Amino acid sequence: MLHPSQLPLCVRAVLLPFQDKIIYDGLLQGYNVLFGSGISSRLKEVYLSAKQRGEIIETLNSSISQPTISVAAKAVKDWSPELEELLTKASKLRGGNGQPAVYSPIFSLIKASLELGQAATLNPDDAERLWKLFAKVEQAVKKVERELH
Repeated sequence: MLHPSQLPLCVRAVLLPFQDKIIYDGLLQGYNVLFGSGISSRLKEVYLSAKQRGEIIETLNSSISQPTISVAAKAVKDWSPELEELLTKASKLRGGNGQPAVYSPIFSLIKASLELGQAATLNPDDAERLWKLFAKVEQAVKKVERELH
């Protein structure tokens, strides 16, 4: 009924319990609201994050106290060895000594991004640490931008 190019879409719907599932009554009332690419991508990030943590509610069964995490969410690949190897290699990246000036900020960006990736894979729930490392990545991006200008 809905074309993917129309998503996300703000709708009013009646949600109903049916055989321990949440369904809707078949009618969706749309609102005349358009979401830009920024909010659309943010909504997708929030949804995927909630899905990964098993926080998508699919049942009204009150006997379930915690959201059930799917088998797919439990079988997350451990990227730690690969990220550790990349961080070790990246630590050898150096600018200066007659190299192009953009090398130094680019190498800093690579290192900051790998640190963020490593922290996210080791402890994805430590939001404070992830935000701190994200700020470091943003700072490195700004340095690259200044160098390119």
